[in-house]
Amino acid sequence: MMAAAHQAAAVTLTTQADASELVSFRQDFKRTQTDRGIMAPSFTALFTKLAAAALSQHPALLQQWSNDELVTPQGLHVSVAVDTPHGLVTPVIRDVAGRSLLDVSNELTALADRARHRQLTTEQMQDGVFTVSSLGAFRVDAFTPILNPPQTAILGVGRIHEAPVVKDGGLAVGNVVSLSLTFDHRVIDGAPAAAFLTTLCEAIERPMPWLIT
Repeated sequence: MMAAAHQAAAVTLTTQADASELVSFRQDFKRTQTDRGIMAPSFTALFTKLAAAALSQHPALLQQWSNDELVTPQGLHVSVAVDTPHGLVTPVIRDVAGRSLLDVSNELTALADRARHRQLTTEQMQDGVFTVSSLGAFRVDAFTPILNPPQTAILGVGRIHEAPVVKDGGLAVGNVVSLSLTFDHRVIDGAPAAAFLTTLCEAIERPMPWLIT
């Protein structure tokens, strides 16, 4: 964190997305699948999967500044911030874009459990190329996430809450989520970072095609 604060040229962009369809998707999943013994993915798992899908279209955010040059890591491995009694840790889910939502969800659940019991291996903490950090369980709308070196970008996800949204030219009550993207300006400019956020918002607002791989 100190390295990110003093070495990176950190910039944060914020926006909001209408997560109403994402909320409905999860509610429908719980209603139809829980009786079959299939647990609904958490919102963190959903945002992790959607972020990976958006990153596949904006790979510039995966580049890293190393030894005075840009390098592109292999694989789209996403770090997910997990709060534990012993502090914040970021286990890594590998190849998120190419895996099913349930696979990502199950692994995240298992890694979070291992993190809380201090059972993560070194390998399970390595090779992340992007981080998702969610405070959705708390009454926090937006925050400024700190870069996780040597990664170039980190996504902060706030709570989902009801708010007025415009639909079909009129006002309606929707479920809104705030997104905060911190990125290293040495690696990418504001426009590519904003383009990624735009794609991610589109994925959140129409999630079905993005969640099926």
